[in-house]
Amino acid sequence: MRKSPSSQAFYLTVTSRWLLLLAGGALLPLRAQGQSLNTAKLDSLLTSLATNQKMMGSVAVMRAGQVVYSRAFGFAQLRPPLAATPATRYRVNYLHQLLTTILTFQLVEEGKLTLNTPLARFLPKFPRAADITIEHLLTERSGLRARAYPPGRPMTSAQLLDFIAEPVAPAEIFPGVPYVHANYVLLEHVIAQLTKQTYAQALQTRILDRAGMHDTYFSRAPSPQQQEALAFEKRASGWQPSPNLNFAGPTGTGTFVSTPADLNRLSEALYGGRLVSAAHRQEMEQGHDGNPHLIGSSGQNGRWPQPLYSYQADLSSANDYSAMASYSPTEKLSVAFCSNARAYSINQVWEGIRSICFAKPYRLPVFTTSSYVPESADLDRCVGEYASSMIGLFFSVKREGNTLRLESPREGNMTLEPVSKGVFRYEERGARIEFAPDFSAFLYQQNRMNLAYFKR
Repeated sequence: MRKSPSSQAFYLTVTSRWLLLLAGGALLPLRAQGQSLNTAKLDSLLTSLATNQKMMGSVAVMRAGQVVYSRAFGFAQLRPPLAATPATRYRVNYLHQLLTTILTFQLVEEGKLTLNTPLARFLPKFPRAADITIEHLLTERSGLRARAYPPGRPMTSAQLLDFIAEPVAPAEIFPGVPYVHANYVLLEHVIAQLTKQTYAQALQTRILDRAGMHDTYFSRAPSPQQQEALAFEKRASGWQPSPNLNFAGPTGTGTFVSTPADLNRLSEALYGGRLVSAAHRQEMEQGHDGNPHLIGSSGQNGRWPQPLYSYQADLSSANDYSAMASYSPTEKLSVAFCSNARAYSINQVWEGIRSICFAKPYRLPVFTTSSYVPESADLDRCVGEYASSMIGLFFSVKREGNTLRLESPREGNMTLEPVSKGVFRYEERGARIEFAPDFSAFLYQQNRMNLAYFKR
């Protein structure tokens, strides 16, 4: 399920100072269409993100199968401190959808099913199975919703099918709530039946082994001992552990870990014809009625006119994991970025990384920190419950040290940075929050959106 802007969590901001430990990797020269990779500029961006406590993560650049740049910055674990390295693995949720899509098109290519094959052929007792096709599942147009996953409730495969068949209200999925992609769980069953393997076995033999993705696998909970990064959020006191979700069910949803290098290997294998034919890959990109089967395929667009493959994967906005990858077939250049902590726009950072790697104009960000300290009495007057009559949203405003924290089960949480009297900002989303002079309301501004929240 792609996240809408209103479902993004607000976990990170810019307060306190704590110099992050930087972990560097091999830096080798790269030439792309006559342009050398500006490693100094890329290093400057990552160093600035780390020293200003804006982000943690890892970047890898590959050309024609060779890793030509690899660098990690920040931590895989805070207590005790464990620096991230290029070998650190990050959780990548939407990778499940992409890999499942590739497996499905492999079976289409082998003549074992078509996009119009009804689900009833494989799961005849599933509700409305005769009306749901493989393409409906791939494009998430089956009418099935993502389901919030009950923590600590292990399920058998049969129990999971019954679970996702139950009706679900649209408001069930909130930031911080683990969930399963019902459509792709059903595709897992289709894949298992046709390959006569478990989903995990089919994934290993048909994709991971072929692509050489040796650092991508299922993981129910992050483990620093296995070089898996924990997630962190920015609080008034600095970076703090973010809640990490454990997935006890049989599905692959939300359980993948990988590295930027492995994401690059997947891009190269997909576009090198090792996973599906070029014709079926193009069908994945183009999709049907404006619904591409290949997640996030960017095709031709303005700033990136060359054929460019790009997808974005987030485990959960409450867990602060992100992953992106891009590939240019004309240059045989792949770029990937994974992150486990952010207090700045992930999209702006990704735009910067891609711009540098593809030799596009890009100005490095300049980070500033406000020195304003609010009056204690003003912070106390801000505390309370606020609701927006416009769209029925609400926040709990709490005091956290010398600033405020906004919390909402639907909108997520955010620790604010004070700017001036009654004015705060949340840089991860470019948001500005201004309280009324009597502290009876506040205005939330983001891009062109202006929402008024009133104290209950």
